[in-house]
Amino acid sequence: YASFGTVAFELWQVKAGTIFDNLVITDDPAEAEALRKSWETGSKEGEKAMFDAHEEAERAKDAEANPPSEEEDDEAGDYEGSDGEEGGEAEAELKDEV
Repeated sequence: YASFGTVAFELWQVKAGTIFDNLVITDDPAEAEALRKSWETGSKEGEKAMFDAHEEAERAKDAEANPPSEEEDDEAGDYEGSDGEEGGEAEAELKDEV
């Protein structure tokens, strides 16, 4: 082909938030390798920082939208009584009264 006027890509994302960046089309392997090295060293830390910040924001949003209810906490036994024992003496006294 003498000339390409257009290049098109059809990209399918498996996970939302995927970023496609730094695309080069060349017939020079040395140029491609030089660009790959510069992109790799220059952007890895920044991309990881952005990804970590995004993931932390998502976790915070999920925690805010779905806080554990008191019933779930009680059923899981994730509480201690006033005496430091799981369930506590107060619970035992309530069971005796019932």
